[in-house]
Amino acid sequence: MVSELRVDKIHNEGGDNDSGIDLSTNDVVKINIAGAEKARVDSSGRVSVGTASADASALVTLNKSTTAAFGNPVLQVGGSTYTSGGYYSVGLGYTNSTYTEPPAEIAYVPTSDSGGTKGVLVFGTRNATTNTAVTERMRIDASGHVFVGATAEFVDSSGSSAKGIQLHSDGLVIASRDGSVSAIFGRSS
Repeated sequence: MVSELRVDKIHNEGGDNDSGIDLSTNDVVKINIAGAEKARVDSSGRVSVGTASADASALVTLNKSTTAAFGNPVLQVGGSTYTSGGYYSVGLGYTNSTYTEPPAEIAYVPTSDSGGTKGVLVFGTRNATTNTAVTERMRIDASGHVFVGATAEFVDSSGSSAKGIQLHSDGLVIASRDGSVSAIFGRSS
């Protein structure tokens, strides 16, 4: 019986020998596929998938430690690559080789690349059992306004609108149906 095995790398025996586990860096376990690093676990227990570092450039980072406030997420989706209007999403629900589109998604969509960026949080679902992408159902913007059935403020200075509900962080509530405002609550004028 072997009580200890010391190796720096473990590679697949058949084929092109370019996939395996790399232990050659102290306190880091790397998973290589097709000759490139695809995942790693570092000495602090962070797991990164899709990148060689468990930091802000990570596509997905799992942290084992938590804090009492925002700023150190257990799951980080996104990284140092900014895509205007790009969806940094998490899919929820059943998928398989036939049904590849998840039935629900939550996503961050950046609206500005200034500094550390800012954006909106969107929620999507689908109302079909087919393999179709979700449709946005709700959005929270950077000001804290909530839009249900709408993607932005839909009442402009002329009073025209689309359908949906707006819940503003200052208490203003606007409901619209069929292109006309049906109710405004909390209006000061």
